[in-house]
Amino acid sequence: MDPNSNSCFASISEAFRVDLAKKILIKDRLESYIQAIENVTKSDGYNSNGEADIELRLDDLVDDNKPLIPGVSVTGSRIKAMYSKKEDDNDDDGTYGDKVVCVLKLCLAEIACGETSVTVEEHFRRVSIAIELDETPQVSITSKSLTAQFGSGPVVMIECYRNFLYSKLRDVSVLSVLMQQGYTKNAKAACLVVDNIMEEKDPYGWAVVDIGVLAVNCVGCIAQFNGTWEDMAATAFCSIIWLPFRRLIIRRYHLIFGPIEVLLVCFITGVASSIIWRYMYSEKELLPCHIFIVFLSSTYMYVPGSEIVFGAYEIFVGNYIHGSSRMIGALIRLMFMSFGLLIGWQTFGRGQIQYEDDSSTIVNSLLLGDYCPAFTEGVFSIEPWWLVTFVFNLVVTPLALMLFNVRPRDMLIPGITTYVALVLNMILYNGCNLNTCTQLPSYINNTIVLFVAANVAYLFDYLYDQPAVNSLMSAILMFAPGSSTIVKILNQMGREHGVTDESIFSATSDLFANVAMKGVSYALGIILASSYWSIIISKKDMKRCKSMQEKKVFFSYQGPRN
Repeated sequence: MDPNSNSCFASISEAFRVDLAKKILIKDRLESYIQAIENVTKSDGYNSNGEADIELRLDDLVDDNKPLIPGVSVTGSRIKAMYSKKEDDNDDDGTYGDKVVCVLKLCLAEIACGETSVTVEEHFRRVSIAIELDETPQVSITSKSLTAQFGSGPVVMIECYRNFLYSKLRDVSVLSVLMQQGYTKNAKAACLVVDNIMEEKDPYGWAVVDIGVLAVNCVGCIAQFNGTWEDMAATAFCSIIWLPFRRLIIRRYHLIFGPIEVLLVCFITGVASSIIWRYMYSEKELLPCHIFIVFLSSTYMYVPGSEIVFGAYEIFVGNYIHGSSRMIGALIRLMFMSFGLLIGWQTFGRGQIQYEDDSSTIVNSLLLGDYCPAFTEGVFSIEPWWLVTFVFNLVVTPLALMLFNVRPRDMLIPGITTYVALVLNMILYNGCNLNTCTQLPSYINNTIVLFVAANVAYLFDYLYDQPAVNSLMSAILMFAPGSSTIVKILNQMGREHGVTDESIFSATSDLFANVAMKGVSYALGIILASSYWSIIISKKDMKRCKSMQEKKVFFSYQGPRN
């Protein structure tokens, strides 16, 4: 067979790859590495004939010269050199330096996979105590770095990155739990397991991911923003344009376009939306509110919802600097997204919307108003709310989980939590009226939804050690807490140009207050649930770990492992 055809087939197979294989349990991986290290240690690097055996050398099994995790420049050998004077010759499970590397590697992996900073700091302390490294380790985590100190040793500062890789986060979290529960103190084996997890391929090929993004945008247009079939088609048109551009241009030339990826995607969406409005929507005389639905549906995977919610959460639990920086960063990101949309809109949408009889061309080139209210006669022609609530949300749930790299075999538990949250959200917002159930303020609805979702997530955490953040993050993605702020930013531009329509500005005009209120309303539900679940789960952990009980470690309410 032609080698070129084999290469082409391999490329296509890789693009459409879906990981359906059964994963080896973390406990089994840990035990296998412990056994391998014991065999190497007993043989001392020599075979039965007394000759050097390369395959049995411990230095080859544990490579300290590579980065702690992929994407981090600091190596294990560098950390061990800093703590070389702290080695304990009586430690059978590994040197002091090995344990330092283990704790840092484990926590950096959690950050890289999307765990919250408050939780990682708590894990840092628990694991350090469990493996008898240090009873009072110092740690501080920001959005871009981890700073730590063990005992009286040197301060270590490592630049890190944050992503959303929940297929790996579940495995890393299980390993962290095992270490906290005193399952083993073998630092080398734990490091090998972390390396094994972080070097795994993502569960989906790039083509499957892009198809998933397109599907989430289209289904979410109706499921979350209550759009029409025409809005779904417009969303598909916008997504089909920017997805190939992102794959072929932005990702290929990442050093040039990577820092402005969000701005470019929003600009392309603005251009595509202006084409749709000028040549398709204008003939149907639809209200301008539909264009907001297309905007938000096409780009809400870039909306910093988790930064808003967990920024408020971290401020509440005392991490003021990092929490505040996350919320301010989210607001600035939303502003960049709004500018990208508006700049793109000017290509074909300039002067296309007549807001007032005497409005200028500049005003008519802006985007003012709000996205259309759901299920309102005369504005929408959409299926019954119950069909959108139960069917469309059922379709969008596994798609949203796929965007977070959750394996198909791992989707059941986070899928249940996400679906419960989405359905409850739709019922509270659109299913209640004077004849059915009590209508509540929107912020109270947000708190109720996340409170119920967090209870379900923490229940599965208690029963199956499934990280709650997996389930909550996918639900927060679909809620897109910052989407309404994009609309308010665009409206604020109209005020700067003399627009005085109070129907536009009657809502909250303070942009940061809007972001903060959204974040607090969602975070409050998580905080209320974690206040008692943390105690329940911590008691379970302490029963499994005799060393923890002897040290009488106090587990704070800041979240049970997540």
